[in-house]
Amino acid sequence: MKTKEQSIIIGQLNKEVTFQYVTTATDTMGGRTPTWNTLITAWCNIKPLDLAATGEKVNVEAIKAQQAVKIETRYRDDFITQGYDSESYDYNLRAIYNNQIFNIKYALNAGYDDHHVIMYAIGEVGNEI
Repeated sequence: MKTKEQSIIIGQLNKEVTFQYVTTATDTMGGRTPTWNTLITAWCNIKPLDLAATGEKVNVEAIKAQQAVKIETRYRDDFITQGYDSESYDYNLRAIYNNQIFNIKYALNAGYDDHHVIMYAIGEVGNEI
């Protein structure tokens, strides 16, 4: 039986979020151009994260971030098998919600039971589409 911390209530997944990953192409002059590709669009729970108040031990750069968020969604192999389950500062994965871009810092397989994924992300000032 799942504990309260391990379960996610489907009704809480009420925000449509698009997840994108970056690829780079080399042009004729040898320059590299990043291109963002849609990985999936999923229903998520997205909440502002007050790191000081929640006691969440997350290594995000909240000082320079416009908004730190916690994103929860159903488990998908994409997030874990592509390496987003470790701390990463290269911003290879991002979430777009309400025209705001959030750079995913890392994703966790909550409870390690392939039930749902918790991601921590930051949205930086001027980082909108």
